Amino acid sequence: MNKDLLIALMQKDLSELNVMLEGIAEWEQVPSSISRLALTKAENIVASLHELSELPAELETEKKNVAEENRSVMQENVVAQYQETIVEQALATMETTIEKNVSQEVNEEVEEEICVQESVTVTTLADMVDVQPSLNEIQQREISVVDSMLDKNKVTDLIQSISLGDRFRFQRELFSNNGEEMMQAFHDLNAMVSLDEAVVYLQKHFHWDMGSDVVKDFYALLNRKF
Repeated sequence: MNKDLLIALMQKDLSELNVMLEGIAEWEQVPSSISRLALTKAENIVASLHELSELPAELETEKKNVAEENRSVMQENVVAQYQETIVEQALATMETTIEKNVSQEVNEEVEEEICVQESVTVTTLADMVDVQPSLNEIQQREISVVDSMLDKNKVTDLIQSISLGDRFRFQRELFSNNGEEMMQAFHDLNAMVSLDEAVVYLQKHFHWDMGSDVVKDFYALLNRKF
């Protein structure tokens, strides 16, 4: 029972006891029922005083319990925030590592392609200097070299022909980061026999911005297939 309610009950009992005492003072003989009632009121007042004296200890216990609950909730919140921070840092580290690996792979592929082109150019120039061919022979050789490079760049499987970096880029920018949808599109395109058929398929299923670099790169890949 709280403090305010105890005081209100004591005030009520005191008021009623005071009225009875005024009546007793005027009576020559006090009825037993009035005596018992007055005694009951007095006992109620004493009992309320005892309960009131013990109330601070109960309040202190309640305050401690509330403080413990608040401390427990704060600790749980701190642990949850710490775990969330750890997860975010781990994801950021993974993303950075993937980007570095992709970038390194792309750079290695570019360097390899440059080396191949330089080797072809040096070989062609050496042949021209040693043999001193005619203009017609030079043109025929250049056509042969171009045809050879085109044949070398031809692909039979679109998935196997792209780098890891392009695979992530196509999936993210052309297929809304949906890997299953991209793999299905590559599977369908691999089964086609002409570039026209592939273009009609793409225009039917996807609405890409034909002016974007990533779309141009994708169509360049298709040209190597057909």
